[in-house]
Amino acid sequence: MVRFFYLFLWIVLAGCAAQPVYRSTFHDTALRWYSGSVEQAFEDAKKTGKPVFLYWGAVWCPPCNEIKTQVFLHAEFPPLMDTVIPVYLDGDTEAAQVWGEKLNVRGYPTLLVLSPTAQEWMRISSFVSFEEFKKAFQSAVLAREPFESVLEKAAKGKATDRQWRILAFFDWENTPGLKLKSEEVLQWRQRLSDSAPRRLRAERGLLAASVLEAGAGATSKSAEAKKIQEKASTYLERVFFNNDSILAARSLVVYGAKRVLTFAYPSGGKDRERWEEKWIEAARFLRSQQDLSVDTRLWTFFPEVQIYDLNHPNTKVYPDPLAKGLEASVRAADAAVTMPMERQAVITGAAYLLRAVQRYDQAEALLRSELEISTSPWYVQAALASLEEARGNKKAAMEWIAKARKSAEGRATRLQWVVSDLEMTAKMDNDKNHKRLKALVRELYDVAVSLRDGFVGRNFTYLEKAQKLIQREAKSDPGLAEAAFYFLPDCEKYEGRSKKRCEDYFNSFEKLANRS
Repeated sequence: MVRFFYLFLWIVLAGCAAQPVYRSTFHDTALRWYSGSVEQAFEDAKKTGKPVFLYWGAVWCPPCNEIKTQVFLHAEFPPLMDTVIPVYLDGDTEAAQVWGEKLNVRGYPTLLVLSPTAQEWMRISSFVSFEEFKKAFQSAVLAREPFESVLEKAAKGKATDRQWRILAFFDWENTPGLKLKSEEVLQWRQRLSDSAPRRLRAERGLLAASVLEAGAGATSKSAEAKKIQEKASTYLERVFFNNDSILAARSLVVYGAKRVLTFAYPSGGKDRERWEEKWIEAARFLRSQQDLSVDTRLWTFFPEVQIYDLNHPNTKVYPDPLAKGLEASVRAADAAVTMPMERQAVITGAAYLLRAVQRYDQAEALLRSELEISTSPWYVQAALASLEEARGNKKAAMEWIAKARKSAEGRATRLQWVVSDLEMTAKMDNDKNHKRLKALVRELYDVAVSLRDGFVGRNFTYLEKAQKLIQREAKSDPGLAEAAFYFLPDCEKYEGRSKKRCEDYFNSFEKLANRS
């Protein structure tokens, strides 16, 4: 889920400026999503034999809005859904977290093709164009087999081109339900990349990108990651083989330059310099592709920013062709994108890029302007908090994150934004009495115990993050543990697994609370 954390080269070449042209790709076409519950959807699936296509997301999340504008609102999307039962599961609806846990989905967005009995056939990568989505979706629907079965056939050398497409467009970065240990996942990715037919350049490039992502994200002690590092040039060659492979693997090209290059060549050197040049050339190629989204083309500035940072680690000044080219592209994108849904995907990312090249004032102006019209102001306010943190303005950062917390709407969203405020306050507040932190602890658990699914799915994931933070801070201030332990009696309202989780959760604060 790299895209969430990097919320995109220049059109200017050695002082010769070319104004970037952006146009919105939004289509005013709406699909009628299934109107019943998820349970009813699967009941109908069993009766009709149709698979279920399930989308899991949130109204505020930028990648979710990107997939909506690029795929769901495409003119050909509604007829494509005639072969399945299409279910739109918003993460803030009451049943969402329960179903999210059943289906092993946590990250927004998640795109699933499921059998009538809820068996997973495919988890489609969300970083796709409509044509890529269509190919992956149709491959899964026509194959009609569990993903594990596709893996087994590939391991035996019996996978068809359709099955290779399923493997290539699988969302490898969002797979909590895949029953493989971390080292096994690395082994599988290498095996698939090495076995993919050479004629399938796009799929081969995608699988190689998956290997590099996995290796770069593994621990330094991973034996499999070391194997990947030794063969990094081979996998890079597959990613950058031609325009088709670059287009297919553009997520890595756009977001992964620094992470992958430092993993592959930790000591730098001529080989890394060669790949840095290829990376920038690939980013320029992607920027020239008018069929790609405004968001993706804007983010093609990011590889050059990262590569410049790698080679100038102490810099605060970026070359004019890079910084001014980015500013011009942001202005063009701001003017071109008018639909609120599409702006949610573009503007906070544009502000992040401006911030990355130290254009703090321009980033602030862009975000403040967007705040006036945003349908999800809490996300923009959180971006402003992050910007002020980067500037070193602790007071302003804490004010903005508090505004974000207070304006957040939605059951799961409210809980998540309290945790965000909790994290920033723990990091930046100098109050030794932890007055604000204690108030946030109480607010968090007031929200959690008010929800029937407070200890389920994504909600519980955020509660676990808060648990670790509070336990750490409570070592110096037991009052924080007391504030948490106070909520133990509220567990009585739950049943079964939720009740046990709730009790175990709050009981974990007991010893720390008793120290006061």
